[in-house]
Amino acid sequence: MIQRLEVVLYPRGSGEYRTVAHDDPSWELVEAELRSMDRYEKPILELLQHRDRTDGDLLMVNGGNGCYHVQIADADGCWSEAFDPEGDRTLVEVWTSDQGFGPRDGGPGRWMLPSKSCGTTSK
Repeated sequence: MIQRLEVVLYPRGSGEYRTVAHDDPSWELVEAELRSMDRYEKPILELLQHRDRTDGDLLMVNGGNGCYHVQIADADGCWSEAFDPEGDRTLVEVWTSDQGFGPRDGGPGRWMLPSKSCGTTSK
């Protein structure tokens, strides 16, 4: 059961991001928020099993516009991520506003996801 849905929003210009929380969201709301994700303005969505806990028992989705990165944290806060083992090694930006994520090798830049089916690529 999802107790809280959190959506992180970034303004197009300057300004701080904000988080919008929905307690006890319906599946229709979760689906609508997922479908309206955007790599710049609405790149982060979290589904929490507990309202007051953001470090475990949750699913996080980054991305938007048809390209997503999915991570799951178990009760101990150990993270796993979904990936396509058949995918090529093209790097795709899934979060393009603010600082994004650093690539897997720990270098500077945004989080990049190997994929063969997502739009904008970077090398």
